[in-house]
Amino acid sequence: MKNLLFLTILFFLIFPQPITIRLRPEPEWLKPGFYVEYFVDSTSIGLWILPNSSLYNSLPNLTGLGEITREGLYPCNGTYRFELIDMNATFARFNVSLDLNAWRPHKRLIMPGEKIIWIPFKMLQTSFTCDVELETLATYKDGKFIGIFPLWRSFTSQRNRTILLLNLFGKRVDANYIFLEKLVSFETPLGTFRYVFVVDAEIVLSLPYVNSPCIFTTNSVYERDSSLLVFGGMYMDDILLENGILCFDWIEIKETTVEFPQLKEERSSFVQGGHFFLALLFAGVALPFLYKLLIRFRIVKRLV
Repeated sequence: MKNLLFLTILFFLIFPQPITIRLRPEPEWLKPGFYVEYFVDSTSIGLWILPNSSLYNSLPNLTGLGEITREGLYPCNGTYRFELIDMNATFARFNVSLDLNAWRPHKRLIMPGEKIIWIPFKMLQTSFTCDVELETLATYKDGKFIGIFPLWRSFTSQRNRTILLLNLFGKRVDANYIFLEKLVSFETPLGTFRYVFVVDAEIVLSLPYVNSPCIFTTNSVYERDSSLLVFGGMYMDDILLENGILCFDWIEIKETTVEFPQLKEERSSFVQGGHFFLALLFAGVALPFLYKLLIRFRIVKRLV
């Protein structure tokens, strides 16, 4: 027995085992082949574009947003996609793409009562890589720190505070989060999410093309089991800010390789409910027929 213990200790001294300590492990679904795509929309209010950004300077005939439309904003929608390229114990590399379509009025100055003819154009089509530190979610583009990665969060309790943005005009924004269970449902092309963490914050900003400070009530909705972003209203993140976009009216998950147990539960309960309904329907149709059949063969007496 002593010899066995001695040999075991000797083995570990000769062949030391690597030790990896992680304060915040990556999600289980983060593995080769992972991707997620969101539909983004700002057609009702219009897309808020940051002045003096490359996007702002690239737009057609733009000298001031207020001169383009009365609202000063471009109606816009499109897709926002993340795809895992590579990862190790410390970092994950993502390919991020934005594909946005927009509409502009047919001329610069619109007179009161004049009908606006909207002309479609490609606002933005870009793709780039981001390196994300898995422990902190610090995100880098071309080696430059740009903020915090938006795809997932670490929720340690039913309610608390977490970081929403790390680089909103050089300031960090903390937000409240709370777990909602069936109280509010969020419908997406993938299904309806009823078990979610909602991260929300009220942000006051003074923007160059708006006369008074603007108050934004923004929220990001993360799925219960995966902590993956699935929905957002007046949605902001640091990657969008880096690309000259302040926020979208809303975003929703469209496609992903991640499987959501709660959607399977929803489908299962729906199927079970459907089976129960069909069973009741069958009983309602079959029982009178069976009763008549039993009377005919005198197996039972007619009820008076």
